[in-house]
Amino acid sequence: MTKVKTRRAICPMCASEIIVSSKLVEGDRVICLTCDANLEIVMLDPLALYWPDEDEGKQYAQKIDRRDY
Repeated sequence: MTKVKTRRAICPMCASEIIVSSKLVEGDRVICLTCDANLEIVMLDPLALYWPDEDEGKQYAQKIDRRDY
């Protein structure tokens, strides 16, 4: 079984650890499973999440899975 490479960040809303696929890039959006915050990847190194600019109207890219791969 192939393991998916992941990155870790902290949710700015609830401070939970969030695990995302390393394939995601800046501007992609995710949802925190703990508090349901809709977040955008704003920096890759280190991985940083923040609330998206809602005026852009983009759909959220991925629901985050908190399991370790």
